[in-house]
Amino acid sequence: MAYLIDCDAIAHLDDAAHCGTVLAGLKTLIAFGTLRTVEQVYDELRRWPNLQEQFKPIKKQFLIDDQHVPTIASLVGQIAEDFEFLFDQSNPDPADPWLIAAAKVLGWTVITDERKTSTRKMPYVCRQQSINVRCISGPEFFQEAGIWP
Repeated sequence: MAYLIDCDAIAHLDDAAHCGTVLAGLKTLIAFGTLRTVEQVYDELRRWPNLQEQFKPIKKQFLIDDQHVPTIASLVGQIAEDFEFLFDQSNPDPADPWLIAAAKVLGWTVITDERKTSTRKMPYVCRQQSINVRCISGPEFFQEAGIWP
């Protein structure tokens, strides 16, 4: 199984007591090629410099290969049209549509801590018939990947 992780699923690690264990697990999955993200998520990590610094040496491995291929970029456009609420004026290039589109094209799972019950968040978009992408929370992922019980 392969995963694409959103910023909110790892940002809270900066304060967590088990941060070192989880970061080591994430880095191992990145090294194996089963955990990736998109450029926009990596850029969002600048708000947590300690975390971004952890991923800086492996940034090239952490990012998916060429997220701007036509199949992904085209799907991002479709998502933008169908789910405008993923975009806001303060962030004209948000990570969410890129994560969802890349997961759809690659057949990977999205990891996000956004509320599953909201109809204006990433898990809702992932559940739509036109998208149909598996979407799990950070804790679900940590348990599934054996990083944290």
